[in-house]
Amino acid sequence: MVSKENKSIYWTRKFQEAGWTDFRELEVGSVFETSVSNHVQMADRIGDIIFWYRSDSDKGIYFITQVVSAPYPGDNNTGHWMDLKILKTIIDNPVKPEEHKILKILMDKINKMGQGGSTYNLTSEDEPEKIYDLIKGNEEIELKQDGIEKIDTKDLESIKKIKDTYIKEDNFFNPFVDTNLAKSEVRHLNFITNLINPNGSHMQGDKFLKLFIDELLAFDNLKGNEKLQNFCNNENIKVQTEYNIGNGRIDMWIENAEFIIAIEGKTETEDHDGQLEKYNDFLQKQNKPYLLFYLTKYADSPKFESPDSVILIGFNDTILPFVQNVLSIENLPNKINYIVDEYCNALIIYLNDLDLNWEYKLNIVNEIINNKDSYIKYSNITRNYYRDMDKYKNSVVEDIANSFEYAKAKIERNFFGKLLNEITSDLKKEGFVLNVDFNDNGIDLAIDLNNISKARIKRLSMYNENKDMIKDSIFMLPFINEVKKDEYLCTYIQNDYYGLRIYFLYFKNDEVINHFEDNDIFLLDSNVFYSNNIDKFLDKNYMSKYVKECKIKILNELKQIEI
Repeated sequence: MVSKENKSIYWTRKFQEAGWTDFRELEVGSVFETSVSNHVQMADRIGDIIFWYRSDSDKGIYFITQVVSAPYPGDNNTGHWMDLKILKTIIDNPVKPEEHKILKILMDKINKMGQGGSTYNLTSEDEPEKIYDLIKGNEEIELKQDGIEKIDTKDLESIKKIKDTYIKEDNFFNPFVDTNLAKSEVRHLNFITNLINPNGSHMQGDKFLKLFIDELLAFDNLKGNEKLQNFCNNENIKVQTEYNIGNGRIDMWIENAEFIIAIEGKTETEDHDGQLEKYNDFLQKQNKPYLLFYLTKYADSPKFESPDSVILIGFNDTILPFVQNVLSIENLPNKINYIVDEYCNALIIYLNDLDLNWEYKLNIVNEIINNKDSYIKYSNITRNYYRDMDKYKNSVVEDIANSFEYAKAKIERNFFGKLLNEITSDLKKEGFVLNVDFNDNGIDLAIDLNNISKARIKRLSMYNENKDMIKDSIFMLPFINEVKKDEYLCTYIQNDYYGLRIYFLYFKNDEVINHFEDNDIFLLDSNVFYSNNIDKFLDKNYMSKYVKECKIKILNELKQIEI
């Protein structure tokens, strides 16, 4: 039996009576797309054969199809899709289970599975080759894979030029990203400690340590700390990693004759039960003042109880600004500048869950959504990629396919940009100010597209305080109006699973005292942002229509609010 990883290449899949009309129109050689819930299972099944049967009273096998693409992300309501090609259609004379014992045994087995049998991978016990021969009859079926439209190499030229530029500038190379240093706790903290160390291999003395101390002094509760302010005035400074305290090791130890700075750092792990208390007990026995910091990605609280003296700092609010200040030093040796700059880029990628090629992706996205024709062109290229991923591996075709979901996210984000332009001045007249940054500059845009594209695909469920099910928001625009001291009326424009909506909250001393539930209204149904509709927003008139509709509804609803 032909197999993949010891599995049969043959499947059965049922279709509902409601889809019968669409199926009747398919001819041999037709390629169609179908939703696929088990996309992980089908990820490497190009070339597999699927027998289609009806689930109503008129049971039987009606089609033979071949998988011609890997699953690819579809709209945000159905998850993934894949392309199939019709190899044989027998709609007028289906193969009935009751007429063939081997097929009846299979169908009885599938029926007992219930819903789990709607897609079934045949085993050797099912004798799939015999069933295949039975269904195809005396017909010779050519198992041949072809694309929707062949890729015209001219369609790739603009992306190739962009990629060539990035290659020339070495933008695809970063040893810190390639070695995953940021997520490797020990190596990550070793690099920072060496940079801070006045006796580190950089041979720049205490230049970097002073900048690091400046970042610590930026905390409100440390601004007046004289020991910290004068730390670098003491020549007897010791800096090391993995400082041994007998029953454990403190990740970063910075000490002079009068003061100790101890830092426990975590990248992808959490603290252990009693770990910070143990370190604090050790520091208390050193007979000198000290500070104990807990360093995490975003200054997160420890998992377990910790002493009140522990100060939370983050790679995002302390380490990144420190590194950026190092790069601002005049006449920094070229090698140090290059290495620290690469580390800084790796840190930005780590903190924002991006990949090394995020800038390259943004350029591809702009090419994809330049206009409707370019979107269609690159959509075809993406579909061809999923039909033969091995063929296009490490090529610009793969780069386009990997950027296509970002392109959809950018279109969706552009809608909010247009809506902001239309409504901000009107809301400002009513005392509302936008409480988030919204711009198309570099890293901020990349972060937004990364978050939006993930939310479009996953649509994770969560629960609010009232246990009413809501869905992850794709985007939220909060406008805040300070009605009186410590009292705020907030207008939220949110796009979630159900669609674009607006709601109002009234805060007093950071506590919600009115939700105005009667004023929660939908502006747009979520299907306008589905993958099969999203490209319509590339039409300026179409975009303008929906933006104006939303603006009118928002301003009308605002008039109904009574505080």
